[in-house]
Amino acid sequence: MRALFIADAHLPRGEDPRARAFAALLRREAAPGATLFVLGDVFDAWCGAAGPGTRPRSPALDAILAWGRGVGAVEWLEGNHDFHLAPALVGEPGVAVHPGPVDVLLDGVKVHLAHGDQVNPADRGYQALRRLLRSAPFRAAARAAGPSAAVALGTRLSRASRDGGRGGHLDWEDAVAGWARSRGQSGARLAVVGHGHRLGLVPGEGGGAALMQLGEWWEARSYGRWEDGVATLLRIGRAGEEVAVARLDLRGGAGQVRGMS
Repeated sequence: MRALFIADAHLPRGEDPRARAFAALLRREAAPGATLFVLGDVFDAWCGAAGPGTRPRSPALDAILAWGRGVGAVEWLEGNHDFHLAPALVGEPGVAVHPGPVDVLLDGVKVHLAHGDQVNPADRGYQALRRLLRSAPFRAAARAAGPSAAVALGTRLSRASRDGGRGGHLDWEDAVAGWARSRGQSGARLAVVGHGHRLGLVPGEGGGAALMQLGEWWEARSYGRWEDGVATLLRIGRAGEEVAVARLDLRGGAGQVRGMS
């Protein structure tokens, strides 16, 4: 089977060169029956609780929805910049919204997927804020305020997250490595994560899951691909070419990462 993993585009609402490049990638990867895994923060600000009227007008969103309508499944994991998306995407064929991490089977391999904002439980301030923003009272208030207010609220929250989050990833490497180990203990052979804006693919150690960090689309234009048991980390080069960063073959044994030139 074939799947695409992408996260952390942090696109603005409306036309943007990065959004057009994002849409072009999805069109290029759109093999019949393929699954698109969106691991959060495609948009820099989207609180969708008030419904379809909050949708960004963007070629990136158009391409995601077109994938669900005519290519295959879209599994959208909410991030910390785009959340409460189910009301905004209600009725969209092929699109499933997940408020948190999920486990999936790809070619019989258990893969754990997460945006990554819950990877570091030591960040108690953010975790408390996350619980508040995902709560039923907050959702009800955003819904009652209407689409315009929900869009404005999402923009303010995004700015606050960016301004207050400097240094928030200081312990990221230790936290994400521990998280991958714990996912392996739960049976996953690969853990795929965004949020940290790091780019890397490493094999599992000591019973842990192999770890794919998707980097970010904003500058690196990086993404992951799964094809017939092989996970590949990729980016778009300066001339628009596809560059393979690393590859992990998970058919059979524990898997071995091969760096790509």
